[in-house]
Amino acid sequence: MNRLECPLCGGGETKDSWLELEFRETVFKYRECGGCGSLFCCPMPDLEMLGHMYDSSYMEDPETHGEDASLAKFVEVLDFASRQRKGVFIDYGCGDGKLLAKLHTLGWDVLGIDFNTDYASSLSDKGIKVIGPDEPTNIRADILHLGDVLEHLIDLETELPKILDLLKTDGYFVAHGPLEGNHNLFYEAMRFGKRFKKNRTRMPPHHVTLSTTRGQKALFCRNGLREITFHATEIAFPASPNLSPNDFRHLRKTLLFFLRKVSQAATKIRLGAGNRYFFIGRKTDSPLGKLS
Repeated sequence: MNRLECPLCGGGETKDSWLELEFRETVFKYRECGGCGSLFCCPMPDLEMLGHMYDSSYMEDPETHGEDASLAKFVEVLDFASRQRKGVFIDYGCGDGKLLAKLHTLGWDVLGIDFNTDYASSLSDKGIKVIGPDEPTNIRADILHLGDVLEHLIDLETELPKILDLLKTDGYFVAHGPLEGNHNLFYEAMRFGKRFKKNRTRMPPHHVTLSTTRGQKALFCRNGLREITFHATEIAFPASPNLSPNDFRHLRKTLLFFLRKVSQAATKIRLGAGNRYFFIGRKTDSPLGKLS
């Protein structure tokens, strides 16, 4: 797949960006959208490469996940679900199923969908079903949840509408994830530092889209989702959330920590510059087209 159109806003004016990654002797270049400012991998990884990128080591490495792996990352999801009439909750990209297990105990009918169902194999003992994304199901959700999923999808134009088919007409779509294209102070400092790095960054392109607030909102709008809630915050990752006395011995870790603190303070003044979003929306009758 080698499309130059932005997969988020649909804009056709794109240019080479500052970001290049190398994985298994393959270079993945990113392009920047002139409309929404988001970055996207071009060309996208193929199916064989995806198999290497998401092997068993992926879930075991905390560095591949931008947040705490506990239920703390789902506080807003649980708060929203607690205010709704109990029904069917589908978690697309459920991982190890912590959220499903919690909602199951709260009385929701739950279904998990994940590319690797082995991640949540322990849930079967609790009567919770987890299926692969290509397995057919007649179940439709009152709440459809995607947590840190969209940035991994290599064909948003076809994959997201298929996912949204899992949602009832009057159901809620809840999503959250990174906004790695937003220009906050931390982002700009890291981007500036890339100019002095001689070697290309060696890591898998797990996040094939690095969205901005504008790009993420455009994606939801284009797919017929009426916004109820959207807000951006700036979390510490990839800096450390706190420092111990021993951490001050490590210059880079200390500098990143204080850079992030300053950046977070600046983001509170410049709204929309955060590095994570939380979204709640409902289906409308039809998609609303490209970002103008």
